[in-house]
Amino acid sequence: MASIDWVAAFVDEEQQCTDEAIADVISRGRDAPDGWYPVLSTCTISDAPQWRSRLAKYRADPSVLVHSMPITANPTVKPAFIEQLKASLTPRQFNMRVLAKEEPPEMATYPDFTRKRHCRPIPQIGAIDCTARVTNGAKYLVGYDPGVMCDASVLLRCYTIGDSTDRYWWVVGEVITRPGNPNKHAADLARFLLAQQYKARPSEVLVRCDPHTNREDGAPIDVYYEMKSTGFRCMPAVHKRNASPAQAHRPGQLLKRDRIQTVNTLLYNAAGKTRLFLEVDDRGMAKASETAVSLEMSQRDEFGRAEMYKKGDASDISHTTAGLGYALYHIEHARPFVPAENGD
Repeated sequence: MASIDWVAAFVDEEQQCTDEAIADVISRGRDAPDGWYPVLSTCTISDAPQWRSRLAKYRADPSVLVHSMPITANPTVKPAFIEQLKASLTPRQFNMRVLAKEEPPEMATYPDFTRKRHCRPIPQIGAIDCTARVTNGAKYLVGYDPGVMCDASVLLRCYTIGDSTDRYWWVVGEVITRPGNPNKHAADLARFLLAQQYKARPSEVLVRCDPHTNREDGAPIDVYYEMKSTGFRCMPAVHKRNASPAQAHRPGQLLKRDRIQTVNTLLYNAAGKTRLFLEVDDRGMAKASETAVSLEMSQRDEFGRAEMYKKGDASDISHTTAGLGYALYHIEHARPFVPAENGD
């Protein structure tokens, strides 16, 4: 099969194809006449994260034409059948299967996230980098989630804009190491940060790590050691509460709901304000593409529980958003209101 070349290709129901399968289709056109290799692909809008990520890339690629074809535009489909579908499907199912609309998950973990609102460039005028001020000297804040299938780190920078005193966060990159390997991931992250775009040494970065770093057999994994041995300043997302001075540096407990709520509040709060964005490249694509997919497609189970993946599940897309929460929680989690004395 490796020697077969095609002059054109047709892919039916692409949402059911893996990225590897599509890459194989594209590679078959290497000897197409005059370099013209047309590929026609049909699909039905799906919740598969891999497919949603691929569709977002298609929309940003000027060489790809994405055309929505709702059933209602087909003159051969009788109106009575469409009315029957309305009675048989949920509104979300109808929008996806009949109107060809991209709907968020029905029980989205991050319900207010949209690429249109949250994927945007850092302002060139009026934005002042205050990352060092809020991280005690670091150029970047990194959230690190170690895992069996992958290690994920999300890179952030913090800004003030104009006269506002609010802090605005941009996710400026991500590093994924598959399978999970803390030693290799620390090296991957250091190499990524030393690239021309970032120009940061490990000592100039603050890493906030999952405080619950245990193997399946319960033994601790010293991922902190791997990060520190590479030169990073690595700390748990939270420290042990009410601990003695000798134990104050130990990792504490961070509830999943609190971590997720911190991210959701930054994405869109009750006052209608957004303070968390994903930086985009020249095509308008999020530089942290897996973080975008996780924010867009993560959903709760039938009991309302988030991130209920089995240990090592290959379909687990929560690693990058978990890292995002670990990075931001210490700085941005809601603190109780304490009234001043004497009414001041």
